[in-house]
Amino acid sequence: MRWSDLHIIEPTLFNFYHGIELSLKALLVAKGEPIEKIHKLSRLLELVNSHYDSKELSDFYGAYLLTERQNTGTDLFSMAAQSNPTSHPLDNRSPQ
Repeated sequence: MRWSDLHIIEPTLFNFYHGIELSLKALLVAKGEPIEKIHKLSRLLELVNSHYDSKELSDFYGAYLLTERQNTGTDLFSMAAQSNPTSHPLDNRSPQ
């Protein structure tokens, strides 16, 4: 496998958004809500916003999530999976 930063971005994004999911669920548990099998981050944020009256909290998570109003049909994971690693400008560098 040739070196490419694109081989790192997918697991990094997955872990980042999984961390957001878990922290949103932790906020719900702190308010006594049962954990549902929800993985849609915008829905989890709506539930958190219904229990917390905090603009800072909403803005913090909202900065990383697409809400239904913002959704342009673009999926970061699909974009990364469909991208061509040979077209990446750093693809031809050798690992250090």
